[in-house]
Amino acid sequence: MPTPIEDDRRDGPPALSVQCAELFLESGEVVLYDMDNHTAWIQSDECVALESLV
Repeated sequence: MPTPIEDDRRDGPPALSVQCAELFLESGEVVLYDMDNHTAWIQSDECVALESLV
């Protein structure tokens, strides 16, 4: 039986796409947007560090 391939992707948060960016507004809100597709964005009044979810 072959040795299983070790999957180290579960050792931390998933890698973020380099095509996404964040914009922090003066109101405290944050906008995450796709730099290649101007119609793809998410706006929230709160954000949490990805590391705090793992």
